[in-house]
Amino acid sequence: MIIKIDHIAISTPYIENAIQYFHKLGYATEFLLPQVKNSEIKKPFLSHFSETHNVSLLLKNKCFSIELLDHGQLSETQSFMIPVFESFPYPLNKNEQIVLTSSTQLFRSYIDELDIWAYVKYNLDECFIFNTIVFKTPSIEASFQFWTHFGFKPQELTETYAKLEFKTPFNRYPFYIILTKDKTNCTSKKMYLNSNGFSYMAFITNSDESEKKRLIGNALNVTQTDTIDVNNKRLNIFFVKGPCNEFVEIISLVKPDRTIHENERRNKNNND
Repeated sequence: MIIKIDHIAISTPYIENAIQYFHKLGYATEFLLPQVKNSEIKKPFLSHFSETHNVSLLLKNKCFSIELLDHGQLSETQSFMIPVFESFPYPLNKNEQIVLTSSTQLFRSYIDELDIWAYVKYNLDECFIFNTIVFKTPSIEASFQFWTHFGFKPQELTETYAKLEFKTPFNRYPFYIILTKDKTNCTSKKMYLNSNGFSYMAFITNSDESEKKRLIGNALNVTQTDTIDVNNKRLNIFFVKGPCNEFVEIISLVKPDRTIHENERRNKNNND
């Protein structure tokens, strides 16, 4: 069962600069790890695979947790995922007012510090919020069906856009995806996990085995499962590739083996 959204990932060659930028927006650094072993199951989804990569995790209440990834080289294609930054604290250049949905009017703005485009809503009186991501897609219907497999529920659905909400008891606040019809044909290009910008969303499950079985039963394209160690935690992970260049990571925490733990405790007591 999908329990919660763990994070949304962004590829950047300038992790420390990105950390400083998000700190200004109220995020805090959970960890910054250099030269973390990269998982082999990512290879088909990277234009450049490196044995190690740099990883950082940033946290902020009511917002997506952000995982910053430096794979050593970006792909030539831009990401199709565009963040929505609400209550943005200061004005940006290169603004273009747009309407995403019937209830969402924003500015399309370029953020030099992150080298990405974002949809921005200015409000100096309220706290910065990042709980919505926009995904450009060649097929609203296909992307809509894909995201419902991970707990997103429909709020609005038209021929040109859709809005979905994710909310569970383990995510105290709601999160949203807005699907927009690609009008520039940019999605005809292949997107990678190391495309510049936000590239995929990660979910926590209480069982990677049952989750994988469920997704395969729904005819989704899943990778093999890999076990990795990140920030002193052992995790089982696999990736899901959607029909319109969507990427999802599924994560489950590997519980310590009680027998091994008990033997370690006994050995320590015997040595004492």
